[in-house]
Amino acid sequence: MYKLVFLDMDDTLLNSNKEISEENKQAIRECVKLGVKFVIATGRPRIGINQYIDMLPDVFNNSYSSNFNGGMIYDLSTNECIIKNKIKGHDIKRIYEESKRLGVHIHAYDAEQKLTTPDLSPYTLIGANLNKIKVDIVDFNNIDDDKDYMKGMFVDDPDKIKNAIDNLDKSFYDDYAIFRSAPHFLEFVNPKATKGEAVKNLANYLGIDIKDTIAFGDSENDLSMIEAAGLGICMENGFSHVKEKADFVTLSNDDDGVSYALKKFILDNKE
Repeated sequence: MYKLVFLDMDDTLLNSNKEISEENKQAIRECVKLGVKFVIATGRPRIGINQYIDMLPDVFNNSYSSNFNGGMIYDLSTNECIIKNKIKGHDIKRIYEESKRLGVHIHAYDAEQKLTTPDLSPYTLIGANLNKIKVDIVDFNNIDDDKDYMKGMFVDDPDKIKNAIDNLDKSFYDDYAIFRSAPHFLEFVNPKATKGEAVKNLANYLGIDIKDTIAFGDSENDLSMIEAAGLGICMENGFSHVKEKADFVTLSNDDDGVSYALKKFILDNKE
């Protein structure tokens, strides 16, 4: 039986109103009774998921979270960070110079989970509002080269992000994991800071065979964990190329797709 389930939040577990439906809550609780552990798997910082933990506290307060796409993994029962994969200030400077060449805005999260940007844009405010954190305006030219960061991000109009992807210096792919987590976000992280690596690392930490894991997602940053897990599930509303790689495509996030798949693969097979 499956023992460990990784849940992306936005457009997967959460519906369009940014809520966890009662159907999804009930299915998750029924799985927990069978001994299944659940993991919040998100690109958000740890401080940006409290509002969602509070929607299902009896489950998530005793579980784990994979934040910054696997850059930080937390035991939520103790709030201890058990795995951390960082980049450095000199990486942010490099990403910043490339953003200027490509004509896109940028922001970054440091290891203290602070959100900084050299030039405030509406797309940075989207991230700040989602995570309920403030934004600091910082001259990225003066960043300490050795300062710890979790990720740098291109943040701009979707067409500009696509153009940036098409024209990005190919050497960046040698040094970072790069993925589009939303139409207006392109993320640059430590090569080990992916959701797929988080599946492997946490399964190993808990002594669970990778074949006994499930991963739910919808976007490009979910692809690595969908491929890494024993069963990779994409939402009907997910990116087409992610659906093609998934083992199963469930209903959309507005049609209780998480609940539907949990019933199909765990609850209806509990005997």
